Amino acid sequence: MTGAFILSLVAGVCIAAVAGVIGAFAVTKKMTLAGDVLSHVALPGVGLALAYHFSPTLGAAAALALAAYAIWAVRVRTRLPEETVIGVIFTAALAAGVLITPKEELVETLFGGLRVLTLPETVFAITGSLVVLAGMIFLLRKLTLAVLSPELAAASRLNVQGLELLFLFAFAATVLLGFRFAGTLLMGALIIVPAAAAKNVAPSFKFFLMLSVIFSVVATIAGLLIGNAVHISPGPPAILVGVMFFAATLFFRKA
Repeated sequence: MTGAFILSLVAGVCIAAVAGVIGAFAVTKKMTLAGDVLSHVALPGVGLALAYHFSPTLGAAAALALAAYAIWAVRVRTRLPEETVIGVIFTAALAAGVLITPKEELVETLFGGLRVLTLPETVFAITGSLVVLAGMIFLLRKLTLAVLSPELAAASRLNVQGLELLFLFAFAATVLLGFRFAGTLLMGALIIVPAAAAKNVAPSFKFFLMLSVIFSVVATIAGLLIGNAVHISPGPPAILVGVMFFAATLFFRKA
């Protein structure tokens, strides 16, 4: 293994650890649909960045932040069914992204690239992952209470809506950190699928969090190793390994 690949492996593990934590909360809070939308709205931001010759990461960050706030606002300020508005945002973002993004960049943006991460990208991924993970650990008790018992959280005078907005921003940040690895189309799956597998067999929320992280990290390492061995993008094999975990856990699913 080259030094560059090892750095990419370290970055991938950091991203996967954060994805496991975020995925556990998303699955428990039944926000997988909103999360899936967030994994796609980075595409038009990347397309605009490429069209106007500035950093695709900045374009993706702006699009993700805007979408996270929009989804939160829809959840708390409108009477329309959440699935309806989220579906509109999803299709609009995907259609706009496909139209805007140059064809030669479209596949890499959607599914991740074959290349290993550059040193600045690796530093950004590791640092960003540690920041998001630290924030999630700092808010762990409050988020857990808000997810598992919103009524008790409200009675405890926790700002449940504010916590939900922070969580959506953390989800968006995780997608941003990983879209160079797995692509915008697959990053949401990398967050959700290992967590869904862990949910099938976890006897408690604490164990659920731990198992979600483990499944996500193992799937990511496997994807990187397979991708490096057969010279393909690591995103798709990582997702397929996660799906294998999910299929296996169906046989041990809790009653």
